Amino acid sequence: MDDNKSLEVLKIFYYGCKNMTDLTTKAKVSKVEATEILKNARDCKLIAYSTKYYGEVFENVRTTKLGAYLRKHNIIE
Repeated sequence: MDDNKSLEVLKIFYYGCKNMTDLTTKAKVSKVEATEILKNARDCKLIAYSTKYYGEVFENVRTTKLGAYLRKHNIIE
């Protein structure tokens, strides 16, 4: 997994993806890759979220620290 893919996943997540299927489709990564990226970001406390249902719908999403991180690295404005 390269850094660009990881940053793309995080950028898409930051802008509000409804579920894991949407995220993997937009970022063109596998579910395993997306899950690993989100897990690592969660471990670093950049994001917080919970999921429900089989489709892994994102709930209680918090991305405040992620926004600051992405701005610092000129990924978003």
